[in-house]
Amino acid sequence: MKPLVLWLKKNRSLLVQHCAGSVAVVSNRAAAVTLQPLLVPLGKVFGVPMRAVTQDQLDAEIDQLLAFNWP
Repeated sequence: MKPLVLWLKKNRSLLVQHCAGSVAVVSNRAAAVTLQPLLVPLGKVFGVPMRAVTQDQLDAEIDQLLAFNWP
């Protein structure tokens, strides 16, 4: 998790300007549910929504992120 946080810090301004959100694709719903509470606060800190989803949820999540009005 630390390399991800460091990368986000380094690229925060670019993410806010060019990114609708960040999606981590995981192998099962249990992993997605476990990761989600960790990703939400990171998304708030770095200014872009972050989600963990399974492959079958990916298209719907991307649609939601593109429609989302992030402050």
